[in-house]
Amino acid sequence: MAITPADIQAQTFSEAKRGYDPAEVDVFLETLSSEVDAMLAKIVDLKGRLTATEQQLADAQAQLAQAQDAPAQAVPAAPVAAPAPDFSAQERQISAALIAAQQTAETIVNDANENAERIRNEADAKPARLSARL
Repeated sequence: MAITPADIQAQTFSEAKRGYDPAEVDVFLETLSSEVDAMLAKIVDLKGRLTATEQQLADAQAQLAQAQDAPAQAVPAAPVAAPAPDFSAQERQISAALIAAQQTAETIVNDANENAERIRNEADAKPARLSARL
């Protein structure tokens, strides 16, 4: 189940004798919600950048295919030597950028999942530690 910042902010806890301070819990939930919201925004940004990079790669590949499939033009009487664009180098650069963006996105998602799991584990362990002290 994916937890959204709104889920965190809407979470309520029942009060119990010798329980947690509700104000501290509210502050922590607000902080957690902000952190999750920031991570989700970063993921959306990276996915957008990845999509744009994929589009650039597709455009470069289409230009390369078009250049390779174009019929040979008649050779002019005085050929002008114009440097042909190096699509293969450009394609490699776009591919490298795409791979880097994918790896960055995966790293951020993995970090967010690990952080959420750590926070969940800490939250689960706190009641046990408190009850052991009683």
